[in-house]
Amino acid sequence: MLAIDHILWAVPDLEEGIETLEKISGVRAVVGGRHPGRGTRNALASLGEDAYLEVISVDPDQSLENNLGATINAMQHAGLFTFAVQCPNLEELGNAATAGGLPFRGPEDWSRKQPDGHELHWRLAFTEGTKFGHLLPFYIDWLNSRHPSRTAARGLSLLEFEVAHPEREELASIYKHLGIDVLVRRSDRPSIRALLRGPAGEFVLNS
Repeated sequence: MLAIDHILWAVPDLEEGIETLEKISGVRAVVGGRHPGRGTRNALASLGEDAYLEVISVDPDQSLENNLGATINAMQHAGLFTFAVQCPNLEELGNAATAGGLPFRGPEDWSRKQPDGHELHWRLAFTEGTKFGHLLPFYIDWLNSRHPSRTAARGLSLLEFEVAHPEREELASIYKHLGIDVLVRRSDRPSIRALLRGPAGEFVLNS
């Protein structure tokens, strides 16, 4: 099964997002770096071994044209945006997605430089273009890079994570086909919910 690698909490301003997270959780996320060409930058808080919370925002020093930064910039408020799952064989996953009639893009090479100068390299793939939007995660292979959870701020744990959609059965069937280990509930509108615990107690992040 494909386990959660990280969840993305999109915020209008990175510094304000870091401050808000610290107030509600007691943990101050560590600045991660910029995604060149993607229009975004981030800060990270570990959720334990090999999982983390990514506070992601637009990068004011990059163009916001037809990229992830532009999508986040158009959001009306801070909220859970999507999530990533670990996948050691993106080509095999692509074959499974295609066999299931799902669109598949990738693998793509990504990178970012950390504040200490160390550069991370990884590969991503996507099942985009379905009616489920960002409730379908993206897929990540960290190659030989050190997993970001090991250098991110510590103190958070993920207690519950779930997605919800009016067409629960169809979405759950896709998750099962791709091996995504995430709970799917029925609701009147699409959503993502995470229950976390930090030094300041339990708190919820929603889409």
